[in-house]
Amino acid sequence: FAVVSFATAGRSSNGAVYYFQDLDTNVPGAYDLNSPFAIASAYWTGSSTTDLLGASLFSGEGAQLADLDGNGYTNDLVMISSTDFFGTDSGSLYLVRDIDTRQGVFDLNILSSFRARWDGVVAGESFPYTFNSGPAVQIVDADNNGTANDLLVTSILGGTSSSGSVYLIKDAASY
Repeated sequence: FAVVSFATAGRSSNGAVYYFQDLDTNVPGAYDLNSPFAIASAYWTGSSTTDLLGASLFSGEGAQLADLDGNGYTNDLVMISSTDFFGTDSGSLYLVRDIDTRQGVFDLNILSSFRARWDGVVAGESFPYTFNSGPAVQIVDADNNGTANDLLVTSILGGTSSSGSVYLIKDAASY
């Protein structure tokens, strides 16, 4: 189970995604996410102060668990972030594989914290992002191979003249 928070690790609005394993048996009661290791198996923090890791705002799910590698376990994590790698709010999509084997804090400034990252290419692209029209990232079986391991990603301000773009990332688990 994944939960999103907007500020962690001393960075305002960097965001975080927490992974709670075996939530049904290990977590009776309420807990404060200011002390996530009281119950969280692992968590990932945004790379800078305004990344809003996992925040979807109006665009559906900012963090999703899926079985991208077809191993029968929903243990691959897809997260969106408002990163600035190619200009302000260019945006990024992260893939973390086999999160059930991870423990600890993972800073997305460190490459070993994730398996793959796809970035928006211009400032303001807001990759991936939509306005009130469902998830910005959808996990689909676009190539009809029997496994939903392809990512359909929207960017409302991408493309020519900010007209919007849709990207298909085939076989995301292979990255």
